[in-house]
Amino acid sequence: MSDYELSDAVGSLSDYSSATGTLWGIYAAATFAASGFGITMGDRFTFGIAAFLTAGFLAFAIGHFSFVWHHVKVQGIMSSEVLDYLEKDPCPTAFPLSVRAACRPDNKMAAVTITHIVIDLCVLLIIWSMAKYV
Repeated sequence: MSDYELSDAVGSLSDYSSATGTLWGIYAAATFAASGFGITMGDRFTFGIAAFLTAGFLAFAIGHFSFVWHHVKVQGIMSSEVLDYLEKDPCPTAFPLSVRAACRPDNKMAAVTITHIVIDLCVLLIIWSMAKYV
């Protein structure tokens, strides 16, 4: 079995970071689709449609949040391990600043949670305001 090297860890971290970005892109599309559907329905937007759209969007949002939460958690663990390794070995790479920068992702659990909740509430507000219940 081969050794798991620093470059492997940084590569895996990059993959997780990219996947997290993709997840947020999918989320943006879904939120615009749900909101846009409500807006384009106009007067035909009934309580029943709002209820089904809400149920579908919430199911998606909960599932999406669990994926993002997992990715951010894994990124945090990987980042921590790489940074610990860089502290122990004074010269493990010719690019220590680049590796350190890659290991400081902007995705923090609190920011991810707050962002998701605020966007979710905005979508639900649009849905229910178009159904004339807000």
